[in-house]
Amino acid sequence: LQQRGTASTAAAAATPEKCPDAQACSPAWLSAANWRRVRPGMGEFEVIDILGPPSSVRGAAEVQSRTLMYAMEIGSSAFLSGRVDLKDRRVVEVQVPALR
Repeated sequence: LQQRGTASTAAAAATPEKCPDAQACSPAWLSAANWRRVRPGMGEFEVIDILGPPSSVRGAAEVQSRTLMYAMEIGSSAFLSGRVDLKDRRVVEVQVPALR
């Protein structure tokens, strides 16, 4: 009986808990307020600090121009996406996703 209690306690501890607040568990880039904080001239790491890690990056680290891509699939045939264009690791343009 004691072993069963220990095993079930260990299994419960290993099981990830559900997020009580779905919005708090969403990626930072899904917040319209976070996108409004991103401004031209801001550094690449500042953007990542605000929006979180990008889904993908276009352009190599040594290339002057890079794009941080933020995207997710919605349903079977649609995507939600936004991007931040950088030159010399500074924001030059922001394309905000269509968030509510």
